[in-house]
Amino acid sequence: MKKSETALCVSGQVVPYEWNGDLVTRVMLIDDNHREYRIDPCGRGRQLLEYADYWVEVEGTVRRRNGENFMTVTWFRLEDEFDEYADVWDGELDEF
Repeated sequence: MKKSETALCVSGQVVPYEWNGDLVTRVMLIDDNHREYRIDPCGRGRQLLEYADYWVEVEGTVRRRNGENFMTVTWFRLEDEFDEYADVWDGELDEF
C-alpha cells in the first residue's frame, strides 16, 4: 500500500454515476455519513457494477485525488444477502 492510500472497510449503497447508453460503467459507494467513494472499475470493483442500488460492505484501499475519494476494492459482500443459517428454526418455541 502506498503512503497516500488508506485501508478501509465501508458500508453503504452502490450508486451509478456514469453510463454508456443503458449500461452502467461507473459506480460509487455512499456511506451513512454521505461520504462518496468512487469505485475503481477493475477487479472486484468491476463486479460492483452489477449491484447498483444494493447495500454492501466493502474493504479496499482509498486514495484522495482532486478532492474526491477513489477506492480499489479487495473484498465485498451484500449487506442484504440472505444467510441461509441465520434464521433456521430449531423446532422449539421461545418462552416469555
